[in-house]
Amino acid sequence: MSSSLRPVVVAVSADGYDAGIRYGAAEAFRGGGPLHVVHVLGLDGGSAAQAARICFLAVERARELVGQQVPVSSEILHGDLIDGLVELSRRARLVVLQRHGIDAHRDHPRATSIQVAAHAEVPVVCVPRDWNGRGRGTVTVGVDDVLTCVPLMREALSAARSLGARLRIVHVDLPSDECDSERDIRSALVEASAGLEDVAVTIEVTVGTTPVATLVEAMATSELLVIGRHHPLIARGSRLGPVARRVVRNAGCPVLLLTPAASSSSPDWVFAGHLA
Repeated sequence: MSSSLRPVVVAVSADGYDAGIRYGAAEAFRGGGPLHVVHVLGLDGGSAAQAARICFLAVERARELVGQQVPVSSEILHGDLIDGLVELSRRARLVVLQRHGIDAHRDHPRATSIQVAAHAEVPVVCVPRDWNGRGRGTVTVGVDDVLTCVPLMREALSAARSLGARLRIVHVDLPSDECDSERDIRSALVEASAGLEDVAVTIEVTVGTTPVATLVEAMATSELLVIGRHHPLIARGSRLGPVARRVVRNAGCPVLLLTPAASSSSPDWVFAGHLA
């Protein structure tokens, strides 16, 4: 199946879903593809009637946003929450998960957004529950390995163009680094920006801070943060490093997690705009 025909999948739960639905509806609307709402009814979870009501209300909310422009469907899965969403992601072009809180100090190994982002093969967006869809004019991409960042930067450039935003590239150097990171980033940008030269770009290379602190600070003025995951052939459970995990837990804006080597499988950037 062509990736353009695959649905945007939005996971909904009793803890809330409006920010996720707004993001997913806008993404599906602009991409012209379907929107699929899913609720996983765990073996120890709520009743089937509660699950049906959650899906019904989420679908109604989505249809308020997209009207007749986008097909909206829903599905109730049974069993393990994370396994169900990871399996469903195989048929999606993008998975949207709503984060239900910020906790910078505690580790939650079974946090849904962390686990799905670690195991899904398609792009995953984690949306803070208080996301209001209002633009901040900046897309930020966190660059770790400056020698392999071209696919990641290209996705971020495409997102920035669709939003009418500028792109901010951030990278943290270790004090002991002797390479010229900004020079290498500019070199990669020449390749990444082919056909996207109209996007304004700034580069920020810092020393003496941590990647987590830098990215969390950047989210305060970003409408999207793009960061990379490890390659899917790496052992299960290791595709998100500690930086990505902490950033998702502290998300102050939607966070798009991509596998750089497979970024071409992600949707053409018809990014979630500002459906109210």
